Amino acid sequence: MVTLTEESLALQDGVWARGQPPSPGKKQLAKQSQPRKAGRINRRGQKRAKWNTDLWLYIGTWNVMTMLKPGKMSEIAEQMLRTQLQIIAVQGIRWKGQGQIKKNLYSLYYSCSEQNTGQLGTGFMVKKEIEKNIMSFTPNNEKICTIRLKGKFHNITLINVHAPTEEKMEEEKDKFYDDLQRTFERVPMLY
Repeated sequence: MVTLTEESLALQDGVWARGQPPSPGKKQLAKQSQPRKAGRINRRGQKRAKWNTDLWLYIGTWNVMTMLKPGKMSEIAEQMLRTQLQIIAVQGIRWKGQGQIKKNLYSLYYSCSEQNTGQLGTGFMVKKEIEKNIMSFTPNNEKICTIRLKGKFHNITLINVHAPTEEKMEEEKDKFYDDLQRTFERVPMLY
């Protein structure tokens, strides 16, 4: 590990050089950068490209505590439609079983406990415009689920987890992290 100190760095011609102490008599000022706008010419004469925001994916996460209350799904969908979010990873669904609910403007993919209602649950709420890019949804258990999306250059895998809190038993936490590790290892690394 290299430790850089003030004595070991000096600013020369706008570039920091190593091993040369700053001259004691002169104070060198860093050039002040000017804000640039996309599409302007840079100092090498090349035109800077604009960001293509069509390729961006807006993802959020929300621990909803429970979706057993009437109207909770529509409240989450309303927030998603009000913002730019295209996918929301949802924790705390607390339903029974696993599946998919399709609505006009969004779909909900969820993974909850098979035996009990009111225990944990994870899922993804996806806008209709993104749904055509979904390659797969994998409900692992009530704490972990994944969704795989077809991207323009690379495919994307999102892992949604509801981790146990600090006061839970060590065995439960170890089981959770083992499941998470297995889930991560099943994610394809290329394409």
